[in-house]
This record gives sequence, C-alpha cells and structure tokens, in this order.
Amino acid sequence: SKHSSSTAARRPFTFVNQVVPPAGMMLRAVGVRVARTVAVGACRRRGLAESAPRLAQNSSHQVDTWTGTPTARIASVEPLAVGLTEIGWEDGHSAVFVSAWLRDHCHCSECLDIATQQRSFNSAEMPAPSSVAISALDDGAGASDPSTVRLCSIIASDTSSAASAEHTIEFPSEWLRQHEHRHPDRQNHTTSLENSEMVAPVLWNLGTIREAMASNSATTNSVTKTTLPTAHLAGLPTVSSEDLAAAPSDAGPQLRRLLRRYGMVFVSGLDVTNPHHTTEDIVRRFVGYPRETFWGTLWDTAGEALAVFDEGHPPDTAYTSLPLNPHTDCSYLRDPPQLQVFLSVEPAEVGGASTFLDAFDAARTLWHRSPEAFRFFCETTLPFHSTHDGVRAMATGTPLTLQTPLDSAEWDALLSSRNLHGSAVEPMPELRMVRYNNDDRAPLTTLDAATVLEFYTHLPELLRVLRDESAILQVPLAPGDMVILNNHRVMHGREGFDDFGKRCIAGCYAEMDEVDSRHFTG
Repeated sequence: SKHSSSTAARRPFTFVNQVVPPAGMMLRAVGVRVARTVAVGACRRRGLAESAPRLAQNSSHQVDTWTGTPTARIASVEPLAVGLTEIGWEDGHSAVFVSAWLRDHCHCSECLDIATQQRSFNSAEMPAPSSVAISALDDGAGASDPSTVRLCSIIASDTSSAASAEHTIEFPSEWLRQHEHRHPDRQNHTTSLENSEMVAPVLWNLGTIREAMASNSATTNSVTKTTLPTAHLAGLPTVSSEDLAAAPSDAGPQLRRLLRRYGMVFVSGLDVTNPHHTTEDIVRRFVGYPRETFWGTLWDTAGEALAVFDEGHPPDTAYTSLPLNPHTDCSYLRDPPQLQVFLSVEPAEVGGASTFLDAFDAARTLWHRSPEAFRFFCETTLPFHSTHDGVRAMATGTPLTLQTPLDSAEWDALLSSRNLHGSAVEPMPELRMVRYNNDDRAPLTTLDAATVLEFYTHLPELLRVLRDESAILQVPLAPGDMVILNNHRVMHGREGFDDFGKRCIAGCYAEMDEVDSRHFTG
C-alpha cells in the first residue's frame, strides 16, 4: 500500500444448423453448402500512441478478434448425443461442442456485428439446447481449397417455433479450435482468454528466471537494444528508457510481452527529476491508465508524503524502514489492482533492496508439497483489512484463485489422481490470481472453529513457500529504475534499512485490461 494493423482474411468453414423434431417426427435431408473464405471485419478502438507525450493522444488502431493462422482443415463434423456435435481436424485433434453454443457463436454477418465484434443474434430466440442439431459431411468436393468444407444439414419439419429455421453457421477454423469447451478430465486445460490468445506465462524463481529469459530470448528480446541493462538488471526482463524513446513501436510491445510472460518488467534509466510525471508518462504511453485508490493516484514513500502523518504513526508499514515479506497489495479491496508500478527515486544507503517472488511458482511448490493445503487456500475465503487516517477497508478473498473453479467432487478426483500418480502426472491447476498479505489478514471471524483450526494447520506450509529465500529475487533498484508488476501474480517486498525517510519509491496502480488490449494492436 502507498500514499497518495489491417485485418487479414481468415479461412472459415460453414455449418448448417437445424432444429431437431420431437421424438418420432420424420427427418428430411436438405442441401449442401460450400463455405468460401471471408474476411472477418475489424473493429476500431481509440488508444494511446506509443510516441505520445505525457498525456495520452487519441489515435485509431484496428483490432482483430482472432489473429491465429489456420493449421489443419476440418475433417469431420458428427452429431453425438442430443445437443452435442463432435468436430475433428485432419491432424487428428477432435473436440465435442454443444450444438446450441455453435449456433450462438456464429461468425456470419447476420449474427456478429462486424464493426464492434458484438453478438447481433438474439440468443432469446434459441430453442432448447436439445432441439439444436448440426450435421455436416465433407464429400471431397473443393478439396483443392483448404478453406472449403461441404456440409449437409438435417432439419425438422417443425413450424411451431419461429426458431425452426435453417441457418448457415460460419467460423474461422482455428478460432473454433482455440475456443473448445474445457475437457472434464483435463483440469489443467488452459481456458482463460488471456493465456490462450496471448503470451504464455513462464513461471520462475531466483534460480530459474535468468535461465528462462535466456531460453526465451528469441521471442522476448527481439528489440534492438541501444543500451544494455546495468549489472543488477542483467538477465532480467528489462526494457531501457532509451529504447522506449528511440523505438516506442518496438519497445512498447516488448515491454508488454515481458510483463505478460514473467509477471514483471523493469525499465532502466528513467529521469527522476519529477518522479510523479515520469511514472504517469510511462504508464499512460505503454501500459494503460493510473488507477486511483484511497492512497491517491500517484504516490511516493518519502519526502512531503510523510509530513502529513504524526511522527511514529505511519499509515502503513510501507512508510517505515522495516523489512517487508513478499506480499500482494490491496488484499483488503474487493478488486485489488492488477498492476503495481514502482519507480526508484532514491535508494537507501544501506539495505532496502527490493524483493520479488513469482507466487504462481510458489503455489506450484505448495501443490507439490501439500496438495491438501493448496486445495484449502483455493477454497477458503479469508478476510483482509486496512485502517488508517479515517479509512477502514475490508474485503474477503481466497489466497489462491483458479481460472476454472472446481467443485468438491472434482477436487476429490484430482487429489486422488495427484496422490496416486504424483504431481508430475497431475500438474497444478491453472491459477488466475494470488491474494495474500499476512500483515493485513483480519481476524478470522468469517470462519468457524473447525476451519480456523484447519487454517493454522496449513498456514506454515503457505508461508514456507512464500518466504523461501531460495526462490525470492532480490534487486537493489538504482535511481531511475522502474518495475511494473502483475499484482495478482508477483509478490513484492524489501529488506530493512537504516536511513528512515531517505529511501524514496514513487508509483501508482493500473490494470491489465489495457495491456491486453494493446497486445492485439501492436
């Protein structure tokens, strides 16, 4: 806590959907439809130019809803049980889809608004899911065109419903493959849009981050550097201020890719004459928009900010010289900020190095060591609070939040398999968020006695992985160094230091939404 591009043509394939008749009603076969390549329109948005001055300037960018490239053709479309359709690709991959879902997500111009990529089809007109069937048969015609698939539909002679009408459903093949339903037997299947269509995250710890950076250098270090990072940032995800100034259209996307992949990115060599100005400038040009909280919009931890508080009574331990264990910020807010931005203005003379921990990697260690504790902190909601200077904030949340929540039966089956086969066979379920600050944890009055007892049984395991010195990265930030963290993934802390009031960090909060949006615009 602190104080105050043009659209490319896609290769779609076509389904014809129909309504299944009541039991016993005769079916009749109807025609064949050949799908041809169409371009999915791009929507336009307003954004911030990479080379803009301190305040954002408006510019137009084109956004694609799907930017993948076609791989394998559709090989088969087969009806299964009532309301289900199995789709197979020529490379052997197959997936089962709910037929109603296919109808609801049609990409044709009648069902999808080209300008906004919003659904135009009225989902209220859908019949019961069991009444929608999709049948297709590739007769080999048009085989020379990989974008062509012939589909034969079967519909019912049901005139009692306005929805009983044939409709040609169109999709880009790869889009459909990327958006298949989660398989019930694959708990670790990536379902989040942020991971399936963006830079895949790489988990790290003190012993692996520089190795991970080196192994991913082909994709993460594509920007031509005008200045190499200083020694304390060597091997870490870093973009220099010189590159941001000289080649913002290259360095900006690089910064966002690194942030997506490692959960943090450093920027070196920034001007600290006006730290609030510098912080806002970098955030608005390359990240998004500063988020205001009751700590203010832009803040710093020394100088005039301390003058408003009585001596010896800082509003938060961030304003002391005490060491801070790795933690996430604002656990006491219903919606903790996704991004935390720090700019080092003046370091301590002795001590005060910043510390960072990939909490997703720590959670993976917890999954290996104690899957029961992992489950407990995924299922149990804890209270957190902050009280200072007339502010009283409290919120609850699970320390670990999964991308796809599991019910009790799914947890039992997963842990049974994990205990039988080991964590190598059953990898950690995909995480969406970590929320934990032990100092801000409120009295556990939201829990019954049995759950409190279980909490204190598992707490040592949690704190052991969150405070493992062999996993914590320690970086003595120099003046002009900035670090941008995913506050839902990477924890931060610091060493203690002696010269209280001298060490100064400026910063702000922001959100990942604009980072994700700019990923598609370049």
